Amino acid sequence: MPSPLSGDHRQVHDVEALARQHWGVVSRRQLAGVGVTDADVARAVRAGSLERVRRGWFATAHVD
Repeated sequence: MPSPLSGDHRQVHDVEALARQHWGVVSRRQLAGVGVTDADVARAVRAGSLERVRRGWFATAHVD
């Protein structure tokens, strides 16, 4: 299944690496730092790839 993030594979890899470093929880600011837009975040939440845990904070669906 394609990622709900609109960026290239590097962006997806950057988000995954960021999430692993922070036990699967990332802030909106951290996501923006790797090029994730508000539209990307909304799409990922709808797709279930990100779960909003509180305003501006998201948990990833799976972290190794």
